[in-house]
Amino acid sequence: MNLRYEILPPSPKFNDCINYYKYIEGFSHGLFKIVPAVTQELYFHLNAGNYIFSSPGLYQIKHPLIHLIGLHEYQQTVMSNIPRNEMIRGFAVVFKPDGMQKLFRLSHSEIHRHAIDGECLFRDHTEELWHEIKTASCIAEMKMRLEAYLEMYLTDKDFSNAPVTRILESILKKNGILSLGQLCAEFHISKRTLQRRFLDEIGMPPKEYLQIARLNYALKLLKSNQYKHLTELSYLSGYYDQSHYIRDIRKMFGVSPGSLKRNEDNLMNCDNRIFWDVPMQ
Repeated sequence: MNLRYEILPPSPKFNDCINYYKYIEGFSHGLFKIVPAVTQELYFHLNAGNYIFSSPGLYQIKHPLIHLIGLHEYQQTVMSNIPRNEMIRGFAVVFKPDGMQKLFRLSHSEIHRHAIDGECLFRDHTEELWHEIKTASCIAEMKMRLEAYLEMYLTDKDFSNAPVTRILESILKKNGILSLGQLCAEFHISKRTLQRRFLDEIGMPPKEYLQIARLNYALKLLKSNQYKHLTELSYLSGYYDQSHYIRDIRKMFGVSPGSLKRNEDNLMNCDNRIFWDVPMQ
C-alpha cells in the first residue's frame, strides 16, 4: 500500500475532544485490513466507489460516505471496487481516546467494537456535509467546513482534567508498556476502581487497552528495522518473552511476525492507524 497523509490540529475550542485531522491519499489493491488502534475516528470516503467495512461476527457496513470507528480489539476488513489506478482519498477526524463520546454524547455500548454509519449523526445533512468535504481544496479548508458543522455538538463542560483522560494520556505516552499495578500506583487508585472507570468511560477493560497500545507500538518497531533479531524486538515492545509477542501478533493478524516482515511493503503505518494491504487473488 502506498499512502501519503498530512495532519492538522483542531481549533482550540475542540481541543478537549479532537486530537487532529488527517488527510489520506494513495493506492490500494482493493482489500485491506485495519489493525485495532487506541483512537476513534470519524472518516470521510472521498471516492465515489463502493466500500464494505466489516469485522467478523460484529458488524458490516455497506457503502458509507461517512462512518465512525469506535475502539475495537479486532481487525477490520475493508473492501472496495475502486480501480487500482484510481487514487483513494480520505479525510478523518482523529479523536482523543474518549473524545467521540464527549462530542456526540454516544454511549460506549454504541461504539465499542462497532462502526457506525454517519447518517446516524448527521441524518439529512450527511450527503451535504460529505460534498462540502469532498470539494474542499485542501485539508485546512476541510477542517474549517467540518468544524462549522461540529460546533452544534460542543458543550461548555471541561473534560481535560477528568481522571480517565489523564490515565489514557499516560498509557499512550508510554506506548502501553506498563502493568496495571504500575498504572494504579501512578494514579493512586485500586485495580477495581480502574476497571470500573474504564468500562464506564471507555467501554473496554484497561488490560485490553494497554495491549492494543503496546501492539501498535510493536508493529511500528517491526516496520522501523530498529532491532537486530526477533528476541530484541519483543523486548523493545514490552514483552518479557518472545512467545507471548508471537502469540499476540498471530491473534491480531493471523500470521507470524516473520510473515509480516517478509511482506512489510504491504504494511503501512499511517500515523495512529496501521493498514495491511492484502493483494487480491
